[in-house]
Amino acid sequence: IGELSPNLYSIIVSVSVLTTFATPLLVRLILAYGSRFEKLIPKRLHKLHDQYSGFIERQSLKVLFKPEIRQKILNLPMILSGTVKKKETASEHFRTLAPWDGHLVRLKVHPDSEFAGMKILDAALRNRFGLNIVVIQRGSHTIISPKPEFQIFPFDEILVLGTDEQIAKVQKKIEHPKIILSKEHEEEKIINYQLKRFSVLEGSSFVGKSIRNSKLREKYAAMVVGIERAGERMMNPDSDLTILPKDILWIVAENNNFEEISKS
Repeated sequence: IGELSPNLYSIIVSVSVLTTFATPLLVRLILAYGSRFEKLIPKRLHKLHDQYSGFIERQSLKVLFKPEIRQKILNLPMILSGTVKKKETASEHFRTLAPWDGHLVRLKVHPDSEFAGMKILDAALRNRFGLNIVVIQRGSHTIISPKPEFQIFPFDEILVLGTDEQIAKVQKKIEHPKIILSKEHEEEKIINYQLKRFSVLEGSSFVGKSIRNSKLREKYAAMVVGIERAGERMMNPDSDLTILPKDILWIVAENNNFEEISKS
């Protein structure tokens, strides 16, 4: 058809003819003399070859698959050949290796989710729901294959692997609060907190104690955000600072708790 030069065409035809007749002959020679040649190779080289092949196989499986899947792949030839009797059939074995109904879904952790603040180990998503956490996105940080001790934070975006049924069971628990409050109730909780000025009297139980040891946070859910002392103002004072008579404390707390604080 004019696409090839006559010389090149003749070379291609010659190579094709030689390959057609030579390939069967080479296969027969390998079958006939391959075992003889193998016997000439020292046993030590055979052993090294087998060890090297086994090492490469194990390392490849280790990189690509989890331990349980890796063991199933190693057992597969024996299951198919029937040399190992297992309750699991070959079709069930393949189904385990290729869970095609599983897929990746991104879920965002609600601040009031029951999982917010939990370690992955304690959340037990794998044991309870059959889900695997593959990646956690925290701001600009991407944590791939997080460890069981890794803590889940509010607003984390977690990439999970599971089936539609498994994901449906846990999605609301992750993306929605454990207890849903009305908008009015949430606003009321914030409004109830106030910043007020509190004068420390001589007989106050706070005198001589550090801010930490005064237990204002633990007893009254209050926070000291400032202190006035001898005309000097200290914002965000250290928790080890000792409270003295005539100090003026600036405290943030719920309205209902200020009366109790003033009695101390």
